[in-house]
Amino acid sequence: MNTSRCLTTLSRLFVLIPSLFAQGPLAPTGTPAPSMKTLEQIEPRTPIFTVPAIINAPGSYYLTRNINTIPATIPVITINSSDVTIDLNGFTLFTDVGTGTVTNHSAFFLSGTGLENITVRNGTIHGAWYAGFWAFEFVENIILENLRVVGTFRYGLKAGEHAKITGCVVDGTASNLVGFRGIQANSGSEVRDCVASRCGGRGYFVVPDSQVLDCTAYDNGSGFTISGKGLYSRCIADCVSSDNNIGFDTGDYARLDRCTAYSNTRTGADLSQFSSATGCLFSENGGSGLIANAGNVVSVCSAYHNTLKGFALGVNATITGCTATRNQGDGIEVLNASVVANCAAYESGKMTTNALADGIQIGDGCRMVDCASQGNQGAGIFVTSTGNLISGNITRSNTGDGIHTASSDNLIFGNISGNNSGTDIDFEGIGKIGPVSASAIGADPHANF
Repeated sequence: MNTSRCLTTLSRLFVLIPSLFAQGPLAPTGTPAPSMKTLEQIEPRTPIFTVPAIINAPGSYYLTRNINTIPATIPVITINSSDVTIDLNGFTLFTDVGTGTVTNHSAFFLSGTGLENITVRNGTIHGAWYAGFWAFEFVENIILENLRVVGTFRYGLKAGEHAKITGCVVDGTASNLVGFRGIQANSGSEVRDCVASRCGGRGYFVVPDSQVLDCTAYDNGSGFTISGKGLYSRCIADCVSSDNNIGFDTGDYARLDRCTAYSNTRTGADLSQFSSATGCLFSENGGSGLIANAGNVVSVCSAYHNTLKGFALGVNATITGCTATRNQGDGIEVLNASVVANCAAYESGKMTTNALADGIQIGDGCRMVDCASQGNQGAGIFVTSTGNLISGNITRSNTGDGIHTASSDNLIFGNISGNNSGTDIDFEGIGKIGPVSASAIGADPHANF
């Protein structure tokens, strides 16, 4: 009985679903047509088969092989048009013949001042061309990406205004070629994630309103240079400069953020007026860690084991939250009308027994509060002039005096000084000085201890 019902049901299903069976021939009616676009349709590109090449029209171009037949006195590719992209496809332009001595002896040469929107990426330029890439200063919107330039004569990469240079490496080789500048960009540019090394001149050179971020410079004449007035809020940030003549060298209104300068032959960083340094480290440089001109702001920085001073600031400076340790000269020095607050200086002059190395030295009309100065060969705090306010500081275990004033008319109160080889608080002349007390219990509120 059940078997009969099942067979009946199955027979009805086959009648109701005829599409389960083949419904005509399956052979294709013709050749299948392409269903996807070619690479040329997606991004039309023109191959560069022969060199030297001259590009006179906008478009996208690409290299098809390594190039090693062009001497350094001839440009490999001359660009006469705006809106050009060139992909080196990982290939190399190489020469060991000749030396480029003028601008149009560059591997890539942009011939006009009115060009814009030029991109070159993904390859190596190796040889004594005048530059790996050379453009006039007023050429705009150049993009250089993932290029390696080795042993060029004068420049590595030289771009114009509003350029973006990313992921590039310039190396002057052991002969310290690239005699002028490794990477240069004009105003409004950004240089990021690059390396400049062994350049006889400057590793990086940028002009006002430009940024250099996450870059490295080593063994150059100068590591990083910003010329003129850089007005960006971050001019040089998160960069490392080592084994150069000078680590960082800036013009007015520049900013140095979270950078490291170490083992440079002379100064770690030299800031011009109205500039700032924040969160930086200056260590083991052959001169001072940081030299700054008038009106500079330095905060939360460290200077360690520099041959001269840790921090040497000019007039109208503000230095806060900084530490100077084992520098051979003074730990922190500021000139007139400056502020020193919440800073520390340790063991200045100890490495060379420099008896003149003070922990902190201030000039005329300064405000120095809440600092610590300990174990220095000279005085913990040395006051060179008049009209200063010195309060809330601690000086201990200095070979010289704890606090030494070389002039009169200073207001000194609320400091703690002890265990110094010289006088704990040594006053010269007549000043406004809180009494010296052995105990804080019942002491005058303006006493020094």
